Order: sequence, then structure tokens, then C-alpha cells
Amino acid sequence: MRKGDCFDAAYHHLNEVYDDGDRDIALCHGIVTTLNGTFVHAWVEIGGENPWCVDVTNGNHVAKRQEDYYRILSVTGVVRYDIDEAAVQFIRHRHCGPWHPSFDHL
Repeated sequence: MRKGDCFDAAYHHLNEVYDDGDRDIALCHGIVTTLNGTFVHAWVEIGGENPWCVDVTNGNHVAKRQEDYYRILSVTGVVRYDIDEAAVQFIRHRHCGPWHPSFDHL
């Protein structure tokens, strides 16, 4: 299976969305399960009460309601970063993720 660019793409999309004026956003890292297996993935969530998940992996732009996205990809173990925390983690680790130690085993 081709390795995706989800961490780089999601981090840069977070900053683009922020630059466009959205403030109710989060960079998300979590575990997903697809027909290709179980792996750590990254996406951006936009909106508060009923957020949209935006997945820009490999040049795609897929937007789904959070409940649908989580159900389709069997999402678990989500770690969310606001814009400031994402910047701190990027500087600290010198890459776009994943950053949380809970993902080290995958």
C-alpha cells in the first residue's frame, strides 16, 4: 500500500483554514481501520457542536460529518490539537506527526 501524506497535508490544511479565518478547528491524529489495515491517520476537524472532518491526504479533499467519518473509518484514540498546540508540537518534534506516544506502537 502506498504511504500517504496525511500528517503533512493535515498540518498544512489546518494552517490554511486558520489563515482563512476559521478558529473553531483542530488537527486530529487517531487510529483508523480500513480494508488496508489499521494505522495512525491525520485530518482536520472544523466546527464545534457538529464538526466536519476534512481529509486532504494524497491531494484529495474529502469532507464528512464527524459521526460519519468516525463510523466509516472506525476511528479510535483521537488526540486533538488546536492551532497553537499543533505549532508547538511541530517545532518540538520537527515534523508534522504523529506526536503522541500512544501512537508509537503502530
